[in-house]
Amino acid sequence: MMFHEKIILLVVFACITSVHATGKDRGRRISRVRGIPLQMKPFYNPLQDFVCLDGSKKMPFSRVNDDYCDCRDGSDEPGTSACPNANFYCVNLSYTPLTIPSSRVNDGICDCCDGGDEFDSKADCPNTCEELGRSYREEAKRRVKILNRGKILRQNLAQDGKRKIALAKLQIAELKVKVREARKDEEEKAAFRKLSDEKERKLLDDQAKVAKALNKRRETEAGQNKEGERRQAEEVFLDLDTNEDDFVTFEELTNNSVLDKDKDGKVSEDESRSFLPFRGGVDSEEFIGSVWPLMKPLWLARNDSPSGTGAAVPNVEGSPSDSGSVDQATPLPAVLVEHDPEVDAAVLTAERARSEHNEAEQKREELEQELAHLEELLAGDFGVDSEFVSLHGECFELRDREYIYKMCPFDKSSQRSRIDGIETSLGRWASWEARGEIKHAGMKFIGGAECWKGPARSVLVVLECGLTNELISASEPSRCEYMFEFATPAACVAGMPLVPQRSKTGRGHDEL
Repeated sequence: MMFHEKIILLVVFACITSVHATGKDRGRRISRVRGIPLQMKPFYNPLQDFVCLDGSKKMPFSRVNDDYCDCRDGSDEPGTSACPNANFYCVNLSYTPLTIPSSRVNDGICDCCDGGDEFDSKADCPNTCEELGRSYREEAKRRVKILNRGKILRQNLAQDGKRKIALAKLQIAELKVKVREARKDEEEKAAFRKLSDEKERKLLDDQAKVAKALNKRRETEAGQNKEGERRQAEEVFLDLDTNEDDFVTFEELTNNSVLDKDKDGKVSEDESRSFLPFRGGVDSEEFIGSVWPLMKPLWLARNDSPSGTGAAVPNVEGSPSDSGSVDQATPLPAVLVEHDPEVDAAVLTAERARSEHNEAEQKREELEQELAHLEELLAGDFGVDSEFVSLHGECFELRDREYIYKMCPFDKSSQRSRIDGIETSLGRWASWEARGEIKHAGMKFIGGAECWKGPARSVLVVLECGLTNELISASEPSRCEYMFEFATPAACVAGMPLVPQRSKTGRGHDEL
């Protein structure tokens, strides 16, 4: 080989290995073109002219990574920031490779964990790939462990789901018979209840009519007694009014021996004033209203005794003709019985009939609900292998500072305020949400309570592989459109997100 040819090859090699790079890379030999992955090495052969990867231009290889953009696709400058549309490849040995826009090369910020993107800047980029790689490998082990355990749990769920479906088929046939029997029993008890209610109502109505008639009679008799009382008082007034001037005086009382309280043969002034204190006399109305009530006990006692000398007191119970004014069409008992045995028996029978009918109705409703639940289980889509059957009829909650979120798979979702306890519907079960080829990757709830001047609320539940069933997050990415994250072993299949390890700095989304 000629001397000048050796010189050219040395210059090309220096370009490739970046021997003249400044900073920490000075003197370091690089075995391949900076900024490209190993699989791209055949396109960057230092012994051949370089052809832009889009085929637009051919040039000497010395122009690769010379900090000047020659190719429209930027493929001649993978290791510099000369081309705005180029990419830089971080090798990141012991960790994972990373591709970044070439505009970030030598910008003073360490993007590659091995510091390869800052080979010609003043940035101090320690190599953290080993540490990151160790954490990555630990996380990878955790992921494998969760995935393997999750797959076993999913298989168990699938087997259990298939058993439940098979059992549901048998139970449905039995329940249909029980429902028919319960409906018949309810109908019979409803008919007996109707008859008992009618008898109870009739007897109570009759009892009420008797009570009303008796009260009417008592009111009439009370009125008659009151009238008789007045007539009695009027006759006593006439007896006392000896001078017939329609006025009973103090002196006239003194002359009536019936008012002799101490039975000493005369009516004293004190005895008279006990009936007419500070009064000279009273007319008939005042006598009836104020004097007669004071005088009546003494007057009646003296007239009832054999030695009574006063005027005769007429019978105040009313004449037979007076009592004839009461309605005699309805036979009334002398005393109304408060608890008539026949009425009491009818009331007890009706109460028992109502109770038995209510129990029969409740039993029928419970059987129908159980039947509907099982029929829903047979008709529903619970995964390729019935792995989601275990979630049917279950509910899960998540609490944050403001709300308690609730998600019941295949039923409904809601949020409840922790301040006032008001619950708002976020939607009812609508459908599964697919993700690529995975049909059962998410759950959709729609038709929730409408937002103020907005759409009805809805929820998209993103499923993740986890070892337990757990509602792990709730957010509202768009107004009235919520997103829940739900971990379950039933979602432990390839291509599904894996529930991340919880940390104080946040959560990422890893896929299996």
